[in-house]
Amino acid sequence: SSEYRRDLAYWKEILHYAPAIVPIPGRSCAASPAGMGSNRGRVGLLEITLPAAAFAPKSELLAARFLIAYAKTLANRFSRRSLVVDRWYSERGEGTPNGLIGPLDGSYPVVLRAMDEPGYDLLRKVERADANGHAHRSMDTSSLELALEEDLRVRHISLRQFGFAFLDGSQVTALAALFHPLDAIAASAHEIQLSAAVSEAAVVCRLTVDLDVVEEATARLLLDEFLGELSSQLETSGPLVPEAMLWRVREWSGQPSASVNVERSLLDGVPNVEREIAVTSTQLGLLRFQEHPDATAHARAAFLVSKEFKIRPQMDAERLRRAIETIMARHEVMRTRFFRKGAGYGAYLERTPTEFFRVEQVADEAEAMERATELAQERIDIEAPMFRVTVIRFGSECDLIVAKAHHLVVDGYSLGLIVEETVKAYLGLPLDPVEMSIDRFIRDFDHVGKPGSFERRDAFLRKVFAEPLPDIPNLGRKAKGRRTNVNLVDCSLGEGVTLSIPGDQQDMLRKRARAAGTTETAMIIAAFAHTIGVRGGVDDMVLQIPAALRHDRRLENYVNFVASDVPVRVRLSRYETLEALAVSIGEGIDEAIQFAPFMDSNYFGDVHDDVVAKGSYTSLFVVGTQTVERWTQATQSAPLQRANATGELDLGMFKVTPLPDMRREKPRTSELDLRTYPSGTGLGLFMTYDLLGYDDAEAHDILREVIERLVAGQSTVDAVEQAAV
Repeated sequence: SSEYRRDLAYWKEILHYAPAIVPIPGRSCAASPAGMGSNRGRVGLLEITLPAAAFAPKSELLAARFLIAYAKTLANRFSRRSLVVDRWYSERGEGTPNGLIGPLDGSYPVVLRAMDEPGYDLLRKVERADANGHAHRSMDTSSLELALEEDLRVRHISLRQFGFAFLDGSQVTALAALFHPLDAIAASAHEIQLSAAVSEAAVVCRLTVDLDVVEEATARLLLDEFLGELSSQLETSGPLVPEAMLWRVREWSGQPSASVNVERSLLDGVPNVEREIAVTSTQLGLLRFQEHPDATAHARAAFLVSKEFKIRPQMDAERLRRAIETIMARHEVMRTRFFRKGAGYGAYLERTPTEFFRVEQVADEAEAMERATELAQERIDIEAPMFRVTVIRFGSECDLIVAKAHHLVVDGYSLGLIVEETVKAYLGLPLDPVEMSIDRFIRDFDHVGKPGSFERRDAFLRKVFAEPLPDIPNLGRKAKGRRTNVNLVDCSLGEGVTLSIPGDQQDMLRKRARAAGTTETAMIIAAFAHTIGVRGGVDDMVLQIPAALRHDRRLENYVNFVASDVPVRVRLSRYETLEALAVSIGEGIDEAIQFAPFMDSNYFGDVHDDVVAKGSYTSLFVVGTQTVERWTQATQSAPLQRANATGELDLGMFKVTPLPDMRREKPRTSELDLRTYPSGTGLGLFMTYDLLGYDDAEAHDILREVIERLVAGQSTVDAVEQAAV
C-alpha cells in the first residue's frame, strides 16, 4: 500500500542514522540481536515518587523533557553521542471509552543524536522526532524488526535496548482501576527502561533494569543522574528530592505464590506417578468428546496439534532432548496421563516423562517427508503420553522435527510458549520461573475448583440461548441437504483459504473502530456475522469467539488448555451500521469472558442438549484472532512462529524452514472458522471450512464478501489478495 511504502521509507531514513548497540560494562549475558528477543532474567525495579508541584512551571512538552533527561543520562553514563530509545505509547486517555479492549498500546523507535545542542533547540527537536514517530506508528517496533531484521542485525542495532514510557494525567485517570498505572506498561524486552506517570497528586518514576546487564548500584546511580538531568530540564531552583524510594527484585513473571495443599490419592506410591491431579472442565469436555459413541474417526483426531520443521545443520539430539526435558519439568501438565476412572476420567503426573522423544534414521529427504506426514497424521490415545517430539534424520546436513501434542494439555498460546522456551533452553538462555500450577489453576480459574461456578455459567448460557432460539443458517451442510454437525462429533475433513487486507485499508479500519469505541477484531466479527446472516437467510445467530483467557499475569507462562470459545448472540437487524454491531459484539464478549471457560458446555451438558433438541445449535461458526500472536513479536523464536513465515529462517545457531501442515487429512469441527493474523503488509485472514458443506470456490467467495463488507466505503479496494500461511 502507499501508506506502508511511505512509512517504511520514513523509518529506513530515520534508522539509517541509528547507532549500534551500546556496550554496557559488567554485562553477564549476550546482547540480544534484532528479531531474536531478549535474554532477560531477573528484573530490578527502582521506583521513586516526586512532588507534582516541581513540574507545574514547565508542564509544556513534559514528555520530551523526561525523554531528554533520560537519554542524556544514558549517553553520559555509557559515553555515547547518539542513542535509539524504544518509545512506548498507549491510545488510552481522554475520549477513550471505558472498558475498551485493545490492542491499544505499542512502541516505536526514537533516534536521538547531538544531545549537546542548546536546551530549547534540543527540546523542539526531540518533540518533533517523538511526534513523527507517533505519526508513523502503524509500523511499530515489532513491524520494523520484522521488515528490517537482516539490516538491523548486520549493523548490530537493537531497537529495544533502552525503553521509555510516559503516562500523562488523562492516561493515569483512564488506568485508575489498576493498583499502579505503570503496571499497564507491557513487560518489555529492554535492558533499561524508564517509565513515568504524571498526575495532579504526584509524579512516579520507575527504572526497570535487567539484572544480568545492570546491577542495583548502577541502577541507583542512573536514577540519581537522571534526577540531575531532569532538574536541569525543568530549571528548578534546587535538586529534585524523592518523597519515597523503593527497590525490589522480581523474576520475569513476578513473585511465586504460596503452595497449594494436595489431597492424598490411591495412586500414591505407584511407580513413576508423582501425584493424581484434578481434571479441568475443559479437559473433561474434550475427553467426553473423544469418547462419544457417535464420534467419527475424524472427530477423534480433531484436537491434535502438530508442528513440523526442517533444520540445518543437524541438531545435537541429546542437547535437544535435555532442553525438552527441562520444559517438561517446568510445565507439569506436559507430563499428564489420563485414565478412565469409574464412569468418568482421572489424571496423574508422571514423575519422569516417558515416550516423549525419539530419533529415527531414514535414507533421504523424500522418505523423511513421507515419515513426517505419517507422524503428523497419527492419533494420540487419551491414555497415551500427551506430548512427543520425533527427530527424523537423513543424510548429514538436515533434520526434520515433528512436535505433536493433544489439545487436552495445550492451546495455541501454550504451543507458542513451548516452542519459545525449547529454543531458549537449547541455546542455554535463562527461563522465567513458572508461577502457576495445575492445582492452583483449578482452584482459582476453573469451574471445577470454584463453588457455584457451573451454576453461574449455566444461568448466563440460558440467557444467551433464550427463546426464540436462532435457526440454523441455510448454507453449508444444511443448504446441501446434509446433517448439520450440531453435536460436533459428526466431524468431517476440511481445508482452508487465505486472503489479506493491505496495510492502508487496515489502518483505515482501525481508525473507524477507534472512532466507534470498538476494536478491529470486533469489526471483523461483525462483517463475518453479516455475511453468514445474508447468505444463510437469518437475522439471529450464535458465534463462538476464541479467547486466550490469559488475563491474569500468572498465566503468561503457564502451559495448559486455558483458551476457550465464548458464545455471543448476534441479532443483525438491531444495528444500522457495522460499527454499532461491532460495539454490541464487544459488549457480548466482555460479559461472556467472566463465565469462561465454555468448551465443555459448547459440546455437552444440559444447556447444549436442550438447545440442540429444539432444532438450534451452540457452535457452528467460529471467528476471532490467532491466540499465539504474542510469540510472533520480540521473542527468541519469533521468526519461526509467525503465521506467514516462509522459506528458511535464520535463528543464529541454526536455520529453520517451517513446513506446511503435513496432515493429508485435516478434520474440522466447525462449519466455518475464520482467524486473523498480522501479515507482512497488512492483515491476513485464514478461514477453514467443512468439506461436506463448502468447496474451495464457495469458501473464497465467503471470505471475499467478509472483506468487502469490512472495508465498504473506505476506498477502492484491490484489497483482497492472496497471502501465504
